[in-house]
Amino acid sequence: MAMETPRLVFSNRARVGNLPGGTSDLPATLPWLVAAHAGLGVIGVGCTWAFGLDPFTTDAWLGTSGVEAFVGSLTLGVTSAVLVIMLSRTLSRRTQWARALHDEQRPFVSAQSDLALFAMAIGSGVCEELFFRSFLGRTVGIVLAAIAFGVLHQVRGIGRWGWMLTAAGLGVWLSLLFKMTGQLVGPIVAHVIINAANLRHLRDHRVTVKVRKLGGLLASTTRDAL
Repeated sequence: MAMETPRLVFSNRARVGNLPGGTSDLPATLPWLVAAHAGLGVIGVGCTWAFGLDPFTTDAWLGTSGVEAFVGSLTLGVTSAVLVIMLSRTLSRRTQWARALHDEQRPFVSAQSDLALFAMAIGSGVCEELFFRSFLGRTVGIVLAAIAFGVLHQVRGIGRWGWMLTAAGLGVWLSLLFKMTGQLVGPIVAHVIINAANLRHLRDHRVTVKVRKLGGLLASTTRDAL
């Protein structure tokens, strides 16, 4: 029996028949997003080199170097990713803006394969860290780099400001992680894990919230929030 080899396929059609508005054809934006992130990464590396800086390492505030700095950065990156993913799930259950954001963004990934989502996560995670943390964070400062990172993540709708502020806050932490350990591997790994987990969750799940009757006096039930 012949085995089928997995292929990286970006689908233009979203499976949104069970979402408000029915099934629709969406623009072929995802491949362009991957290409745009690749360009952003190239710009980040080029500009960092132009300033005489190493794109992947810097002087560590903690004074670590070599394997110790690498392992420390990697460990903090993975830990940060887990905490951010947990926060994302909590926000989706408890805040209106996060549920609206989930609703608005889900059609753009609902027809994508695991391989396509992983490619998006790697592309955005690596390239955004090279530009915003490695380059901007060391040339214009952590705060301005985080603001720019937040602006990059703005969207239409009520989820705009919540997502912008969340992204900006994450940007501050990832810059601090880079500065503390002197290694970009931690921020990159954190960013990739967060994006991969959240993109797959966005594709595969509808957010549910608890609905309480009579102010919570009776047993709560659940319903789809989206």
